[in-house]
Amino acid sequence: MEEHTLSAAQVFVVTNIEVLISGFSDNPQSYFKTITELIDQNKIAEHKEIVTYLCELLEHKGYLEYAAEFAKKYDIQTKNF
Repeated sequence: MEEHTLSAAQVFVVTNIEVLISGFSDNPQSYFKTITELIDQNKIAEHKEIVTYLCELLEHKGYLEYAAEFAKKYDIQTKNF
């Protein structure tokens, strides 16, 4: 399988997603929608290791319901899902 590197724009998007996850408790429904839109619009899902990391970040922060939905949407296998 050919490994793809993130473009500079994609790195910026991933960093913004990390910030959104940090403030997730402010408005989880809206933030989750924004996060998935950013992933889809910027083709971040092509980078399985990145979406797995983001899913695990949601888990780690305690947003298990959203992490489960995220894992299902992006077909991610983690220890909890």
